[in-house]
Amino acid sequence: MKSLLRLALISLLVPAALNAQTVIRLNGSDTLTRKLQPFAQAIGQAQGAELKFLPNGVGNGIADLASGQAEVALVVGSVDYFARLLNEAKPGSVDTTTFRLFRLPEKYAAPATLVVHPGVPVEKLTRDQIREIFSGVVTNWSKVGGPDLPVVPVLQQPMDGYFATLAVVFVHGTPSSPNAKRVTKSSELCAVVAATPGAIAFLSSGVAATGTGVRLLPLDPQVVPPSALATIGEPTGPLKAVVDELVAKAK
Repeated sequence: MKSLLRLALISLLVPAALNAQTVIRLNGSDTLTRKLQPFAQAIGQAQGAELKFLPNGVGNGIADLASGQAEVALVVGSVDYFARLLNEAKPGSVDTTTFRLFRLPEKYAAPATLVVHPGVPVEKLTRDQIREIFSGVVTNWSKVGGPDLPVVPVLQQPMDGYFATLAVVFVHGTPSSPNAKRVTKSSELCAVVAATPGAIAFLSSGVAATGTGVRLLPLDPQVVPPSALATIGEPTGPLKAVVDELVAKAK
């Protein structure tokens, strides 16, 4: 009788084991999630893996990778920038020497751009002027050829890839201003700029294209932040196959 029960249990468990899929968690950039997800699921299925995307911000994706809560971090911007922020908050939490980066083509991270409130008639800003605006040195548009109106920078959260690009490429420090407003999601930037006289934001041109009630100030020369998939060490098994296929398909 016991043998029959044991065989019955085995017959129930074996199919479940055979049908079990490797789960690969890809956390981080909302931009890369939107670009990769349409063709990622087919790649996962072909490799017997279930791909789970969590667009929770680049810095959070890197933190999840380092802590074992994700197999892949979706990165837009400087990995070193995010590692520094995360290690300042929790010393030793991120060791980038263990990371393996798989670079993606430029097209996967949209060019950065500026948007301003329509009441700001400025047509172009130099790199130095952008730095001074987003570091709080310039607080009135009259200082850069605009009207006598307070400058109101609208900023993403520090874990955002385009915030990191603004910090590293333009400000060379942490963007800040006494007049600054913050949003929790990059998708909110255009709405806040449109509703705030004197407002300006630095963001993805892909996000800017979906906004209304703002004026676009493209950057010249164009700035496209680097993008990559990050793993801990050299991936193996289904993870390696999925990462390799994602990178190959992205080209």
